[in-house]
Amino acid sequence: MSNMRIAMMAALLALTAGSAQADGLTVDGVTMNAGTMKNVEVVLTQDAAKYAAFQFDLVLPAGLTMQSGGLVTAQTGDMTHSAKLLKDGSQRFVVYSPTLQTAKSGAVVTLALKADKHAVAGSNSLQLKNIVLSDTEGNKTKPADVTVQARIAPPVKVTAKDVSRMYGEANGTLEYEVGENYTTGTPAIGCEANAASPVGSYDIVVGKGTIEADTVTLVNGTLTVTKAPLTITAQSYTRKQGEENPAFAVTYAGWKNDETEAVLTKLPAMTCTAEAGSTVGTYTITPGGAEAANYDISYVAGKLTVTQADPVTVTAKSYTRFYGDENPVFEYEASGAALQGEPLIECEATASSPVGTYTIKISKGGVKNFNDKYVAGKLTIKKAPLTITAKSYTRKQGEANPTLEVTYEGLKNGETAEVLTRQPSVSCSARASSAPGEYEITVRSARASNYDITFVSGKLTVTEADPVTVTAKSYSRVYGE
Repeated sequence: MSNMRIAMMAALLALTAGSAQADGLTVDGVTMNAGTMKNVEVVLTQDAAKYAAFQFDLVLPAGLTMQSGGLVTAQTGDMTHSAKLLKDGSQRFVVYSPTLQTAKSGAVVTLALKADKHAVAGSNSLQLKNIVLSDTEGNKTKPADVTVQARIAPPVKVTAKDVSRMYGEANGTLEYEVGENYTTGTPAIGCEANAASPVGSYDIVVGKGTIEADTVTLVNGTLTVTKAPLTITAQSYTRKQGEENPAFAVTYAGWKNDETEAVLTKLPAMTCTAEAGSTVGTYTITPGGAEAANYDISYVAGKLTVTQADPVTVTAKSYTRFYGDENPVFEYEASGAALQGEPLIECEATASSPVGTYTIKISKGGVKNFNDKYVAGKLTIKKAPLTITAKSYTRKQGEANPTLEVTYEGLKNGETAEVLTRQPSVSCSARASSAPGEYEITVRSARASNYDITFVSGKLTVTEADPVTVTAKSYSRVYGE
């Protein structure tokens, strides 16, 4: 039959110790921490008979001794006791009631035990030997023995578990571990760190709390607050070629405690290889360089998409001029986007260039636009007007015609009649004997590569010849001569 008395000794027991009974005498087992003291109760529980006294020999295991004073008695009635050290090292205790000569049921004798502070943890036996109960008539029971567990328990060790969490998170449930001799109760555990505590290490402090043990070793843990992940993402943009890059911005993912970029010790820098004049395509926008005490920063690049600039078409105007003239001032027309800057216009033709068609070249020059197209014009050089005029003459009838000549009006570039590929033919129908009057001097047949020839006739005026008087001389002769 067992009698559990844990409730009376919970503060000292590290585990449940059984109890044993012999002929009405019950004793509890004991578990003690090294260096502690404990009272073990020996109880008279016999109800069938009334006893005036009882005795037992106490045999203690190594590491347990009786405290100074030894035995505490008389929890019931007017009982007293005596103790005697035996040769085998055990102590004999005799408990009796000198007044009533009756030991009442439920009488308690308490053994005051002490565990040596250097006692080795482990289990052993506590023995009550030679237990004899005596009634009021002097009758005694047969000697009996009882053995119960006597255990030296190691101290209760409570160790707070180490925890690692990210900045900005709650601590969560702090956990602990206890040794095998843990019985009941809950240790106190806490940490001063909270969600706003910066990156670092914090003590997880563990206290005895409600643990029921004499000796408790408390080992603090460590709460390590690590940097929280923060992602900085470059925003993406689209612009036209020729425009300046926009002001690059970023977005953040991962802020804790309602923080903003104001907590950054160094703001992110943005780089992109694209310039205003960069060709159409996609360019990486790279963020970097940000720093923050409580954040582990990663970056996500954005992209800048450069599209075609608005188209502009620049067209050189076409012109026509005569051979020998200077080129006009060449002009252009622009359509589409607004033209920025002035194009370059060139033509190889000069005043001396022969009749024909010449390209008026137009190119970028000082134009700042990018999606620009250029359309050439043409310069048409046509034949210059050349008038060949026959000179007019006057002669007297009977005279020979003069040498007929012409004049030229319209020759360019200091040229003379030598540039004609065919010289003009000049003729007149008048003859030396032709009657007085006007005769046309005709010019024709001249040719020239760069001239459009017009012929203007001259005239030959034949006047009366100078008068002449022929006077016949007068003569006289004789008839018949």
